[in-house]
Amino acid sequence: MKSIGIVICNYNKEKDIVNCIQSVLESNTNDFDIYVVDNASTDHSVSEIKKRFQDQVTVIENKENLGGSGGFNTGLRIVVEKGYRYIVCLDNDILVDENAIRALYECMEANPEIGMLGSKVYHMEHPDYVQQYGLNLDFENSVPITLCADVLEDGSMPEIMYCDTVATCSVMIRGTAAKEVGIMPEDNFIYWDDMEWGYRINLAGYKIAAYSKSVVLHAMGATDKSKSAFTTYYIWRNWINFFIHYAKEEDLARTSLNLLTQFYYNYYETMYNEKHGIAQTMMYAYDDVLHGVRGKADPEKLICDEPAENKLERILKGISHIAIHAEDHIEDAEFLSKRILQINPNMMISYDTTNDTELNFKICDDIFKIKEDALSCIYVDTNDNILADSDDLSFIKNYEFSLQLFLYQQQPLFLKCAKALRELKR
Repeated sequence: MKSIGIVICNYNKEKDIVNCIQSVLESNTNDFDIYVVDNASTDHSVSEIKKRFQDQVTVIENKENLGGSGGFNTGLRIVVEKGYRYIVCLDNDILVDENAIRALYECMEANPEIGMLGSKVYHMEHPDYVQQYGLNLDFENSVPITLCADVLEDGSMPEIMYCDTVATCSVMIRGTAAKEVGIMPEDNFIYWDDMEWGYRINLAGYKIAAYSKSVVLHAMGATDKSKSAFTTYYIWRNWINFFIHYAKEEDLARTSLNLLTQFYYNYYETMYNEKHGIAQTMMYAYDDVLHGVRGKADPEKLICDEPAENKLERILKGISHIAIHAEDHIEDAEFLSKRILQINPNMMISYDTTNDTELNFKICDDIFKIKEDALSCIYVDTNDNILADSDDLSFIKNYEFSLQLFLYQQQPLFLKCAKALRELKR
């Protein structure tokens, strides 16, 4: 019997899944079996896999889309039952280096205390930049922290990065740990399922780590800051649900304030940018958390926004010369410059404050922390929010008051529901 059972979950990515499988087959070890779980794809994924790889891959076809956790679990049940020494989970948009699988295996063999070991993940589009190298869960502030996110590789990161959990885009799990702890929490449907699984393995006494000698490329865009209704709903619902259930009892009041503050900030930011569909989706996610609604979301709760006017394009209309003041945000200034040149390739952009320009842009951390009574420039923050005029400034100034009102109204209800949900899970 082979030592490693590899599970790849796919939905409607026929080109990516073929490239992923091919990269695995080019590994410098063949001590594995590959299981591809297809989540009822409507493209040609299944036929393409069978035609290209034949008996090199076992294809399991779900009758419906069970999400990331449900899809992976279809394969995980099989490989756990078969008794593989190690289990590997891969996203379908991953390309593995030829040594990635062997490196995970050798590290796990040498470190029996590790129950889950992730790869060092680089951006497919920017392979000199690390996308992630493990995750920590900050219970003090109720947030996940992606380690080394979007950092230029300089060789200074540790060979083994111990952490709280790792993403299952490329990860190896000890077979005994999977049998002891169980497989992914399927009620998440997608997002936070892998982080919760890793954290449960950690709580069972195993160490969690990422390993630099296992290198993979992941196709998630490095500078893609867009939000879809689908992503918004599941991330918020499952994020809040995680900390409700795993925070210590004595920390629940502080946790509630953390989560409500973060939720409202993002909700207010979404309303500021006139993404009303996303804002409604967030409220559905919040309501579903409090009422214990899990699994696949009602499609009517995932509300897409109609294409809106590009605010930056409107600001730049009729302008030919601007200045960008980067302060300490050089990369963000470069990103803004690229966006501006996409709108007007002939725009003259200066970085010298003495130049006589028509508009001055200034990069800041967060426009919601601007305290000016009148604007001396146009502010753009690191989340691409733009503060351009007096109407914007009025909206910004109302944030603190509306936040306090939201917390005053919601915290008692939140705590009541959170305690009830924790009781149900005991």
